[in-house]
Amino acid sequence: MIKLPVKKSNLLLFIFLISLLPVNKTGAQSFFNGFEPEENSSPVWMNTALTDSVHSYSGKYSAFADSINPYGAGVKMLFPDTVKNKNCYLKINGFALRDSLVKDALYVITLNKNGENIFWKGIPLNNTASEKWFLFEDSVKVPANITADAELKTYLWNANRKGKIYIDNLNISFNKLIQPSFIDDVKEQKDVLSGSPAIIDTLFKNNFYSLVKTVNGTVAVTGVDGDKLFSNVTLFINTADKKYTVPLNSSPVIKNKDKSSFIKYNLKTDDLKGRVLIEVNKLSPEIKFSVNVKFKKDVVVKRIALLMSYDKPLKEVLKYSRKSDNDNFQDEYWLGKEGVIIGNDSSTVLTYHNTGLSSLQLDNKNKILIFNLDYFNDHHYLKFPLLPDTFDVKKDESLSRYKKGDKKEWRFKLFAGVNAKVIPVFMKNRDGFLATYIWTEHADWTDIRTHRATYFGSENIDNADSATGGFVKYKIPVTKSVFYCNPDSVKNTEKSDSLFNTPELSIKENPEFLDFLKQIKSYGSEICLHTPDHYTTT
Repeated sequence: MIKLPVKKSNLLLFIFLISLLPVNKTGAQSFFNGFEPEENSSPVWMNTALTDSVHSYSGKYSAFADSINPYGAGVKMLFPDTVKNKNCYLKINGFALRDSLVKDALYVITLNKNGENIFWKGIPLNNTASEKWFLFEDSVKVPANITADAELKTYLWNANRKGKIYIDNLNISFNKLIQPSFIDDVKEQKDVLSGSPAIIDTLFKNNFYSLVKTVNGTVAVTGVDGDKLFSNVTLFINTADKKYTVPLNSSPVIKNKDKSSFIKYNLKTDDLKGRVLIEVNKLSPEIKFSVNVKFKKDVVVKRIALLMSYDKPLKEVLKYSRKSDNDNFQDEYWLGKEGVIIGNDSSTVLTYHNTGLSSLQLDNKNKILIFNLDYFNDHHYLKFPLLPDTFDVKKDESLSRYKKGDKKEWRFKLFAGVNAKVIPVFMKNRDGFLATYIWTEHADWTDIRTHRATYFGSENIDNADSATGGFVKYKIPVTKSVFYCNPDSVKNTEKSDSLFNTPELSIKENPEFLDFLKQIKSYGSEICLHTPDHYTTT
């Protein structure tokens, strides 16, 4: 798998990553201009002197751009407070009219941050017959770190400076994006984790924190000042049949060895039995958790998690992207195996980079830490079932299926009572780069000539050692997807507009393709199976 470092993150990538977020039109804010004199007074509007009464979609006036004034009306503004520091759906629409000389006109959207242009997009205004008013519209989804302090600038642009183009009834609206929730099942348990029960006993104490038992029987941790750092430690199980919680409120078994103490809580449900072991040490702020279970029957699991409620405010969220939030916190986070710092000064809880977990999630609205021991959304798996000749049938097997007698163990750790000022972060990409290009190639509609041109630099080169260009020449490994066979004799004709009339490449029917694959594998590419044949899996 190729990892090419790049020094700047691409805003388009961020926009793509939030493109599935639904739009919340509640509290939307809009800026409208019909370019009548009374509508041009707001300081956000610019170039509104370029108006004309010859043409208008409504009212008496419209805005224009021509050969002398190629840049027309728009806005120059920061994002409104209603969407500042929030994921935002920016929508622009209006009506345009052009004369026949206008061949290249756009309505332009730009974002500028710290004096640098980070996004540019043009809405084409010349794809409709001239001398007729037509609707133009487009939208951009902007991430919260951009809406925080970026400047939005929009304008009409007569790019080829010929003729005259008009716009009217321009509307620019800002809408919040609702972040989809992936913890609805946990939110249903919030009553079990709510409240801050009184302390009735101290199970362990050192110079960093105290491990205590509360009036409802559950375990909690307090700082040296006596304030609770986290409490209501509860095992949550969500299977295909039911959801239930198992609070750690039984009488623990405590064993002491040297300066360490081992506090064990036994677990017993209809589905499993086991224990939660908490290991602590007199000289360390570290608190180690291990969860061991043995399944008593066959169980299909959506989520098994250890939940904790926290009382202190968030200090820092160490996100999966390897960036951090220090303010304007979201209601919910999926953190992968990254972490979070809760509290301030010495009254803090830190957890980070727990590789023994499925993932860490955070319900900031209800103040719940979610240590996922097994969570199906962390390991999506779509399987092609064995079928003789059916197109594109997949079966979702993401849920873990445990058999009677299966055993599992999970481990993670917390640090309590330390002033965590700076946390070194494990980066995803080499050499500290924030972004990586990963080259992959799809199996469909391929011909040996295009392969050789792409990897060796020319369709006439059949030996990797003679490469004059392409991935092999420049030592760029690729994750390459291939077909094993082509029993239906699928051809490239239609998809290539008759440029290639050859059968789609596969290993079994094309010895020269197999030789090609062996060559690029020796140069570092990895070969993976797309499906055994084009339509199904047998």
